[in-house]
Parts: sequence; structure tokens; C-alpha cells
Amino acid sequence: MVERQKYDAAGRLFSILAALLLAGDRGLTKAELFQVVEAYANDRADGIDPDALEKKFDRDKNHLRDNGFSLTIRSIDDDERYVIPQKNFAFPELLELSPRQIQLLNIASEIWAQSAFSSDAGRAAIRLRGLGFSTSTDSLMNVAPRIQVHDPAFMSLADAITNHYVVEFQYRKPGVAGHERREVEPWALKNIQSQWLLQCFDRDRQEVRNFLLKRIVSSVKPVLEAGSEKPIEFDGPSQEQLDLAAEDLRAITAAQVAVISVRNGSEAWFHFTEDSSGASETTDKAEWIERSLNYMDAHLLAEEIRSYGPDIRVIEPSHLADIVRAGFEQVIADHA
Repeated sequence: MVERQKYDAAGRLFSILAALLLAGDRGLTKAELFQVVEAYANDRADGIDPDALEKKFDRDKNHLRDNGFSLTIRSIDDDERYVIPQKNFAFPELLELSPRQIQLLNIASEIWAQSAFSSDAGRAAIRLRGLGFSTSTDSLMNVAPRIQVHDPAFMSLADAITNHYVVEFQYRKPGVAGHERREVEPWALKNIQSQWLLQCFDRDRQEVRNFLLKRIVSSVKPVLEAGSEKPIEFDGPSQEQLDLAAEDLRAITAAQVAVISVRNGSEAWFHFTEDSSGASETTDKAEWIERSLNYMDAHLLAEEIRSYGPDIRVIEPSHLADIVRAGFEQVIADHA
């Protein structure tokens, strides 16, 4: 007996995306997607309830759209077909990239070309050919992953978000010794300033909160109903609730401004001028250059600043400078 590959939410979303890109402008009906996407085909073979499969598909569609993929429905040959327009993967005509950005894109393209996704794409192509499609996995070379996930909590949280169940974990607050238990209804995962963030409803504090995945110091576990092995489920957030949570986060980031001074031509200069509102290309010959930037979390920014050593100085706010200094002092104390 051949062991089936197990799919989490992220793997399932990629399989949907691969199938639709391989199908091109003709698109796929829902029934065809249930045949082509291996995770769905396995569910059907296992006798999943049709309503449960429909709900899973609806959640997957929403996740794809939330992540920027324009999943549209077209009426083709009297069938409703799901299509991802190829034009969504073309750069805007007036977009200009710096030499450094082009270099990074080339590196990403080379990594993608050598990646291990080909087995999933190959199986999707075989299934599509069985439905009469002429496909080639070469079309998938137009799509590249933008962010690699290293946080151990990511996949567990993604599954909890997809299936709407309550979870618990131990969380370490910045600048505080120890950690504490959090019980939350996970809503969404966001990548802000290269940091993964969980937007959720904190059941203990009865309010919407944001938690950095890198500060989750335990495994993420479902909270079970009393005397049962079944996870506690919750109604998913409305779009209005998600929009308000995102707006609150944007407001916090916009209100927090740091002014730093970086050594011209150093690695710190390159990093922070790319990320700040200032242009990365400059003719300024001064040894030190000031930059302003918004930040989400002072402790995270302090960690980033410390990694560049003497090539960066904090001008304001003073509490950020204090956190940076305290970190250096702790390193000295640990190695004294």
C-alpha cells in the first residue's frame, strides 16, 4: 500500500495555485479542482462529508484572495470555471527596480528553479492531462515564493485559522523574564517588516491582540472541549473585524518613528536605506547619514540595530537607544 502524502493548509493552497496556473485561461470547474488537487482527491477517497469539503474549498479560496491572488469565476462553455489571470504575474509597465532589487529577484528565481516543488506540480500536470489539458510545468516558473517561513508555530496556527479552532501557547513578552499562557481564537497571519505576526482574539483579555510568532516559546495546541478530544471551535472573524485589526496595527506602526544614523556605504546603510523612505542610491559623501523609519516593535528593531554594531547609532527615541544599550551590556555581562 502506497502511503499518501499529507497536506497542510499551505501545501493545499500551493496545489490549487499550481493547478490553476497550469490550466491557464481555460480554468477549472470546482469538480475538476476536486479531481486535480491531490489533497481534495484524497479527502473524497476517504469519504469526507461533501459539505465539509465545500467549506474547506471556500476557506481556501478566501485565503488565496487574501494573499493577493485574483481568483475569478468565468462562464466558459456553460461551465463556471475558476481562473487566475496570467497578467497578475507580470510586473507593472512603469515599475522601476534598483540594481540591488534586480539582483535579489535573480537570486530568488534561481532558487525557485532548483526547488523541490516539482513533484506536486508534476502530479497536478498528470491529472490535468487526464482531463484533456495540454500542460507544462514551465508556466510555474513565473511564480516564486516571497517569504520563507522558519517559525515552528506557523503551520499549527495556519491550520487552526483554516479550521477555526481555539489554541493555546506559551508567550514570552519583551523585556520580561519568563512566559505566560495565552488562549486565543486565531484570525490571520501577517508578515510585517519581515516578521510573522498572529492577529487573534485573546479569550482571557477579551480583546483583539497581535502576537509575534518568534516569541511563542512552546508548541501550539488546540484547546479541547471539556471531557472531549474535540477542539473548541469559534465563528471566523468578519471582514470588518479583520480590517479593523489591520488598521490598528498600521496606526501603531505609523505612530512609532525612529531616527537613526548609519555609516555611509556600510552594510547597515544599505539595509536601512532600502527599508526606509530614503532612496538607496545617494551621492551624499558624508560619513554618517540620518534616516527616519517606522517600526512595529522597539525590541525587534533594537535586535536588528545591534546586529550592525558600530555602523549604526540611534538618535531617537531615547527608549529605543536604551534597549539597544541594554542588549549590548547583557552580552558583555554574559561573556565577562
